[in-house]
Amino acid sequence: STQKGHEDQILLSSYFFQVDSPRDAATGQASGKRQYKPLTITKQLNGSSPQLLQACATNENITSVVINFYTTDRSGKEVNYYRVTLTDAAISSVKQYSSGSTVSEDIAFVFRKVQQEDLIAKTSFVDDFQTLS
Repeated sequence: STQKGHEDQILLSSYFFQVDSPRDAATGQASGKRQYKPLTITKQLNGSSPQLLQACATNENITSVVINFYTTDRSGKEVNYYRVTLTDAAISSVKQYSSGSTVSEDIAFVFRKVQQEDLIAKTSFVDDFQTLS
């Protein structure tokens, strides 16, 4: 990013995270293990794009992926209010496409561990499993 204070970060235009908990339709009881879909981000084509393609093409293990969410408080100050951290991640898909003059790309990550933290409410969720899902 070219934003001051975010020079080593990638600005995202979209974020998608999903976990499913299979259920028996008749009883509502759990019928299997939770299933995570790849976490997918959308960003504009930029200097990080070749590096992300390389990581996908070579099945690179990415030790940590950190996604920070920001808002502006009443005084106009930027506040990091939420964080998602993936551990032992890999890029499973890169999709590049254009809309007018803008080229965007969807980057999909699979991971061994996910942590989500609300930095304001000080609540968190962690799920750590054995192998890449």
